[in-house]
Amino acid sequence: MAQFIYHFHGDIKPMNPKLSGMLSRLGPFNTISICFFSVYILMAILSRDTLVWKELDLHMPALALLVALILAWSLFLLRKKKGVRKIDELEGERKRLARYLLEAVPLVLIYQNVSFFGRTMRYDQAMYRADEWLTGIVPAIWAQNVYSNLFTEIMSFSYFIYLFAPITYMLIYWKRSYVLFRKYLFATVFMHFIALMFYVAVPVEGPKYYYANEFTSGMGGWVLTDFNRWFIESIRSTTTDCFPSMHVGLFLLMTYYMYRHDRRSLWVTIPVTLLMSMSTLYLRYHYFIDVVAGIVLVCIAIVFTHLLFRIWKRDIGEVT
Repeated sequence: MAQFIYHFHGDIKPMNPKLSGMLSRLGPFNTISICFFSVYILMAILSRDTLVWKELDLHMPALALLVALILAWSLFLLRKKKGVRKIDELEGERKRLARYLLEAVPLVLIYQNVSFFGRTMRYDQAMYRADEWLTGIVPAIWAQNVYSNLFTEIMSFSYFIYLFAPITYMLIYWKRSYVLFRKYLFATVFMHFIALMFYVAVPVEGPKYYYANEFTSGMGGWVLTDFNRWFIESIRSTTTDCFPSMHVGLFLLMTYYMYRHDRRSLWVTIPVTLLMSMSTLYLRYHYFIDVVAGIVLVCIAIVFTHLLFRIWKRDIGEVT
């Protein structure tokens, strides 16, 4: 699909040399960050009368910056492995990875302060109606018909697996698939920026909070369910991060890039992603339309990343 869309690129005029040089110095990651931060600043200006300054939270972003600095510095302390011929290439990749770690900090800053914009309106009723239109039911509410302790434990485990997604980035990087790693990471960053814009502009709390009174039976579960519920409630900074579902989006992205890395990975990633998607509905965190939006978002991110990297390489140079 991406290759078909890209056939038009031969008719594009060469890029202005000055613009090409500036973009070459910035790199695609910094370029996309600047573009999205400009949008966030514009959104803040337009909603300046409703900004809740007391909600501004810098604790987690500061901690993320500290961790990123420590990890980035540790990359330069790693000894060069014996037998590695392309030492310059290895050192270059270490520097890039250190920069990528630091560039992830702004995402934490934005997510931690979604509530800073002070949006009081919720779009849950629209999502509720969308679910009814798409499926005839609201899956999160209908799931009460199949609650069981064992099934709830399985769903809680599936939802918790989200925290282990970074392992896939480490695996691809460890295998020295550097180009694929950069595409995977860029698509992730791009997808998060888009999702964060929706969290600010279209706040949705999800069935668990907005329609709490419509749940007439408990989910049950055992120790893992209680731990998962406590952990999620402890780390999340806002309840309006539902549309689109990044749990679904990130694991679909993982499925695609792990497939590009090793086709055999589908035996693991597809079942995990299906269980993850089910768990977001079963545990009341998302509407079905959130899942659909997550699927659409990941498709856009994959196509955009493919096109950008090809155009960048043609008109600007190697992606750094």
